[in-house]
Amino acid sequence: MHGSRHSPSKNLARRVQLDVFNKLSTEIIVSILSFLSWKDLLSVRKVSRYLRDASKTKTLWTDLFLHESKAKSNTPCLLRLELPMSMYSSGEIEHTLRRWKTSRSAWRRGEVQRRNIIRRPIAHAMIHLLKGGRWLLRLLIDGSLVCHDLDHPQGEAINIASPVFSRLALNDNTAAAVMSVQELDDSSVLAARVAVLYSVAKEYAPNWSQDVHRVDIWSLTVALDDIIQPKGNLTAKRITSFPLPPEFQIAGKHSVTLLDNEIASNFSYALAPHGSVFLTVIDWTKPHGRSTSYPRRYVAGPTLENAGEQGILVGNSLIFTTYRDTLFLISYAHSRETSALPHRDCADGKRVWQGYTGLFTDQTSGPFFCTSSTRIVVQCHREIMGVIVKRDQAEATEVVRLMNLPSRNILFESHLGYHHAVFYPDRTGASTVALSFCWPDEQGIAVSVPFTSQHKILPRSAFEQTALCGEYYFRVLFDEGSGRIITLFAMKGKLVRWEASPLA
Repeated sequence: MHGSRHSPSKNLARRVQLDVFNKLSTEIIVSILSFLSWKDLLSVRKVSRYLRDASKTKTLWTDLFLHESKAKSNTPCLLRLELPMSMYSSGEIEHTLRRWKTSRSAWRRGEVQRRNIIRRPIAHAMIHLLKGGRWLLRLLIDGSLVCHDLDHPQGEAINIASPVFSRLALNDNTAAAVMSVQELDDSSVLAARVAVLYSVAKEYAPNWSQDVHRVDIWSLTVALDDIIQPKGNLTAKRITSFPLPPEFQIAGKHSVTLLDNEIASNFSYALAPHGSVFLTVIDWTKPHGRSTSYPRRYVAGPTLENAGEQGILVGNSLIFTTYRDTLFLISYAHSRETSALPHRDCADGKRVWQGYTGLFTDQTSGPFFCTSSTRIVVQCHREIMGVIVKRDQAEATEVVRLMNLPSRNILFESHLGYHHAVFYPDRTGASTVALSFCWPDEQGIAVSVPFTSQHKILPRSAFEQTALCGEYYFRVLFDEGSGRIITLFAMKGKLVRWEASPLA
């Protein structure tokens, strides 16, 4: 005859211990539980109803969320809420935190779930998925700016900016629109600033209105639409608009970056011999009216070889840029402001650091802002590397290896996150791979896992695979704070929403 799982004496001791806990005040219990991890809080719910109820206290999950979401010395802000934390219940905060944690684990196993498909024309010039994974921002090839609510995918898109270019200009490739997005992590609500630059090819510029050749700065904010049942809706406001000099042309659609009050871009100067390119910084708060005589800094140039490379603003009047296997950090702190047009000797940026990858740089991520450094992820042929720009010692910038790739990535426009990336093997029919990596000052190992076979993120047809070199045809975006993944197939007019977390 088998006895019970626990001896009577052990069961009695356990009941006595629980009785002691049950007699403690809720405040004391919550104070004890505050030392537990999120997993331990879930585990104590199995012990007793009293502990289960106490583990749902809002302050416990608020403290855990704040600890995880704040930027640290080796981690940027990846997790955030759309609205002030006071607007959420304890269960909602817990769900958001658990969704993030479970998505990270699922990604390391290559597990994703397809949730819905949106079919509509999706040809675009550039796209950006805001933190939280709800709002997808798209700059269309006609210059219009729209935003999609992916929590309500069948709803109408939010029209932010109207079309700028005519169909004729688009067909002739005479017009270009580019954008850069800065998410404002210090805001109490989800907010972003967007810079959109419009440019017309120099040989056609005289036939266009000067209003077309310009820079627009937009403010995006999630605002409450109902105090009783709070839900955020995205609102947009154009902060400023100013013209570009007609002699300036945008040199490469990924050559623009926005940070605080400054825009950096590579502009080709139409009047210079051979269309020389200058890396230029503009404080967008200084232009007034329709005059093009506003101050700007020419940081580097003239050059043609790396005209399409992005100059990434990293703070402290520094720009990070790449050329082949060389990385540069340029200071413009003492560069002269001028409203004159550029000339061969006008660039006066100071190179404060130079590093080498040993391999040609294929692509770079946007900047990630930690408390003591700014970090950038770089893909170099078959390696993913990290650049650590120290906030108080830029000349001591480091290049670190994050992980090796099994082969070259076949898609230039893949998405590089702080801890994750999507990898496309150079073998036709091979599975798309989920990459996870850690920085040297973090604990963990790099993992490379094919996405589960029943969910092919990469297009299957050979015809689509030959078109992967173009961003217009296929893109993948993902939000590291929620585990939401977006794939866009422009050739089929299809947008697919995937979720890494089973809680989504």
